[in-house]
Amino acid sequence: MIEFEVEGQPVPMARPRTVRNNGKVRTYNPAKSTNYKTAIKLKAIAKMKREMLTPTDKLVELDVSFYFKPPKSTPKYKLKQITDNEVLYPVHKDIDNLVKSVMDAMNKVVYIDDKQVVQLKANKYYGVEERTEIKVTIIE
Repeated sequence: MIEFEVEGQPVPMARPRTVRNNGKVRTYNPAKSTNYKTAIKLKAIAKMKREMLTPTDKLVELDVSFYFKPPKSTPKYKLKQITDNEVLYPVHKDIDNLVKSVMDAMNKVVYIDDKQVVQLKANKYYGVEERTEIKVTIIE
């Protein structure tokens, strides 16, 4: 099993943006999602090197938990539940786009291609610190 954590706010996969400049069309990916994917990739590379692993060509199971800070208006009783990891994060950010960022970032690092992911578990929580927890299990 490969397990690691990425600090900072989880960022969903954004659609490419297109701009027109002097009659030329240019397409780019927003910096925020690109930076998030880079952070995941660097953490995955570091973990793979520490464990002396190479990208697998086997099927994998992916378990991802996304943690977001609660709003400042959150009542104290809910903050207590949040510190105990009991409160799911029901608003904003589609979970499928969050997972897509994680899966794309680990291509050619943890596994050859994200099509190898055949089982997926993803959760969004309120948390004291914003982060993404990633667990990849190779299916033998």
